[in-house]
Amino acid sequence: VTQWANLANELATLVQRYQGNISSIIPATVNNITEFIDFASTGAFSINPLPDASAQSDILVQILNTFVIARAFTANNVVLAQAPDTDINDLQATAGDELAYDTGCGHGYDEYSICGPFWFDPRVKTTFSLDNLGEMTKDYHDDMRTIFSNWTTPDMLFGNAYRCAKSGGDANGPTIRTNSDGSVEIDCLSDIKICTWNQESLDFDKEFSDCPMQGNFGTRGVCSGGDCGDSEGSIIGVNVPAGYAGIYLYGAPPNYCVCNT
Repeated sequence: VTQWANLANELATLVQRYQGNISSIIPATVNNITEFIDFASTGAFSINPLPDASAQSDILVQILNTFVIARAFTANNVVLAQAPDTDINDLQATAGDELAYDTGCGHGYDEYSICGPFWFDPRVKTTFSLDNLGEMTKDYHDDMRTIFSNWTTPDMLFGNAYRCAKSGGDANGPTIRTNSDGSVEIDCLSDIKICTWNQESLDFDKEFSDCPMQGNFGTRGVCSGGDCGDSEGSIIGVNVPAGYAGIYLYGAPPNYCVCNT
């Protein structure tokens, strides 16, 4: 998943094929009135002024990028974990001393609404993070910035996955609609699996409320001092992912400390 340069090359090849397909479609539709009517029936061909062709092309390329990146995350066992009703930056800024560890937030979000390994969607008041189920110490901060500065938007990749999950998903895959005003709407374009952090009970066997627990979550023997919160001495450690925002972020039972490294 982290080999974004290779993925960019593959996306460029797909875009070239897409452009080639469009080039081959145009002569067929122009020379056949029946095919033209069918082709134009759902497109923005009768509005004034016509949408900018370059802008429309950029949107379609973003759509393609989003679909491929989402599939790449899914293929690499990465889920999108959510903490509902949680503004992680505000939480760190107002209650940082009470948290089990520093989240990397507390100083505001960047232009993509990212802080540390987290993305915040103010419309649904939910904090999201990517969680690699096979490598839970992986921090996706740099990857998210690379993706959003080059290929797609947070709403297309994460917001779309969230809305698809809320609606029950689409077994037939993504559907794309071009509206009469030239805008494009996509359902279930991103199909990254959504999991919800357990925020209800201190339970070593319950990482998520709606997904299976990954193998390395929970207790991991002893830990000491700086690598596990602010605890002193040798005590039992609770191992959590880098982008964790579940119940153990708020603390652990006595004689335990929380480790997200």
